[in-house]
Formats: sequence, C-alpha cells, structure tokens
Amino acid sequence: LDGTCQSCDDYSHPDSDNRVCITDQCNLATEILEISGYCKLCEDYSHPDDDNRICITDICDLDREIIKLDGRCETCADYKYADLT
Repeated sequence: LDGTCQSCDDYSHPDSDNRVCITDQCNLATEILEISGYCKLCEDYSHPDDDNRICITDICDLDREIIKLDGRCETCADYKYADLT
C-alpha cells in the first residue's frame, strides 16, 4: 500500500490485478502445487505425494501388480499376472 513492490511467498502468485498473493486450488487426484503457486498436472503413470508438492510413481510388485495411468499400483486378479512386454 506504500507503493513498494513485494514478492509473493513460495507456493503463491499475484492475482490478476497484482494486488494480493493467491494460491491455486489444485485437483488433488492429478495435480501438484508448484513453488510458483500454480498447479501442474502430473505426467502419466505418476500422482501427487501426500503434501501435493511433487509427482511420484509407485514401484509395483512386478509379479502381481500393474502400474495404472494415475501412477498407482493395482493388484492383478487371481490367476492373472502383469504383462511386462
């Protein structure tokens, strides 16, 4: 309010009028919040960590699990196995 420029804190960015700092509301199932304060979509075969700050890819039990597009493991049904080809 005194005419000086200020920086937004980490994980926030200026609003469209450059008057206040805001934080995007991310879709927790597919997005992370970057240090810039904007949401970023995780790449295929990955999902946000518990803090919604980085995308992670599960390491699956290759004998009984497959990795899904959202990065999470899914156990194969009985009498089925993961096709690794």
